[in-house]
Formats: sequence, C-alpha cells, structure tokens
Amino acid sequence: MAWSDDGEKLASGSADGSIRIWSMEKIAASVIQSGNFDKISKLSSGFGLELSGGHTRSVNQLQWCPFKPNVLASCSNDKCVKVWDISQNQPNILSIQIEIEVLTLCWHPLKQILAVGTKDDLILFYQLSDDLSSANLMKTMNFTSEVNEISWSANGNDLAVALGIGIVEIYRFTLDSVERIKSLKAHTADCFCVGFKGNDLLAVGSSDAQITLWSRSSSNDKDFLCF
Repeated sequence: MAWSDDGEKLASGSADGSIRIWSMEKIAASVIQSGNFDKISKLSSGFGLELSGGHTRSVNQLQWCPFKPNVLASCSNDKCVKVWDISQNQPNILSIQIEIEVLTLCWHPLKQILAVGTKDDLILFYQLSDDLSSANLMKTMNFTSEVNEISWSANGNDLAVALGIGIVEIYRFTLDSVERIKSLKAHTADCFCVGFKGNDLLAVGSSDAQITLWSRSSSNDKDFLCF
C-alpha cells in the first residue's frame, strides 16, 4: 500500500495483480453518515477506483510520484513496471518491460527518474519523459545480494539500498555517476526496509526483529552513526 503525500488517496496492490485507488474523502463521508466511528468492517468498491490493464501477477510495491500527485508507479512479479496518471478518466499507462521479476522501486524526489530493484540483484535507473510516454534506461548497478528496498534522500543526492546480507549501502547520486560513500553493517540478518527522513535520518528494518536508526555525521556528510 502507499499513501499519497496529501493523504487523500491510498493505493493498494494485490496478489492477483490488481491495483485500487481508495478515496479517503469518500470513506470519511461514509463513516460520518453511518455514525460508525469505531471501524469499517469492509470497504465497499464504491470507495475506490480499480485501475484496468494492471499487472498479471502479484504487485510488490507502489509509490506515488513526490511532485506529481496523480501519478503512481507500480512493480510486479510479472516483470513489469507501470506508471499511471489517474487524473485522466482512463489512466495513462507507461509499461516498462524488465527481464526478471521486479521487487522494489523508488521515485527520485525532484526528477522524473525511477530506481527499480530486480530479483537478479540489479538496480535500473529510468529517465521518464515529461508526458510519461517513454522511459530511457540511464544506468545499471549490480549487487552481490538481493536488493530489498531503495530510498532517496529528500534532496535526491543520496540513495540508500537495503540488501539481503544485513547491509545498507549509501550512494551519492548524480545524473553522470553513482558513487558508494558508505556501507552500514546495520543488522545481523536481511535488511528488508530502508527509508530516509529528510536528508540526514535513516531507518532500517530487518528480519532479525530489530529496527535501527541512523543519523548523518555533522563532521562528515558521508558518514552515518547509529543512535
């Protein structure tokens, strides 16, 4: 699932490949009208829009574009990334075919660039056209362990990658190069989740049943210290 930045829309992806956009305005109105403020036992399909032409296998991740509030990206085990513009009556779809299952994706916070993580331990960087009609593969990164999640810093300068060996790697990103600046031995088991808060704070979740929090060093912007 993924919340839009304004909190008005919730996107959900299912094991059958379907994607639905839920309207918080409609749900809130229904709760107020019914007087049931405790819970909604089952959400009606009338509260949301199902996107047609979706994936054919399980949806692995969804993410709203940080600077285009009606644009959503999704990835799936069907070896495809899709970009949706739900501002249209029939949402525009850009399909990017990948050679293997796609596990994760992340929008650059300022540019129309998608970082896509695959099952064969790659991150692919795609530059999307302004009208979302095409995507150009910019560069590829190879890893020796599974890429579980990707997160950009708020300014887009740094990229954090959660790997399946208890490590999070931090990269300095420009349009011309990607340089590894730090490798964090964050956990004793696979790192499944990683997320920047702003530019200097980083949270990591792992299958070792722990969460670690990291802060960028005030004396060296390439170093991170665990709380």
